[in-house]
Amino acid sequence: MQHPAEDKSVSKQDYDNLEKELKEGKADYQIITNANCGHTFTNPESAEYNPVMARRAWQHLLLFLDEVLRK
Repeated sequence: MQHPAEDKSVSKQDYDNLEKELKEGKADYQIITNANCGHTFTNPESAEYNPVMARRAWQHLLLFLDEVLRK
C-alpha cells in the first residue's frame, strides 16, 4: 500500500485501524509512506504533484506486480 504522508482524506485513526486489521489478519502487507505528499501526488495536473515521489511510487508498484504476477 502506498500512503501519502500528507493525505488529509485518511485520518490517523483510519490508518491505525487498517494496520491493526492487517496485523490481526496475518496479512502479508507492506505500507510505503511517501513524504511531503498529498492525496493526488501522482497526478501531474494536481497542485500536489510530486514528481520524485510519483516515480518512486510507480517503481514500488512495478516491484509489487512483478512479485505477485510471477507466483
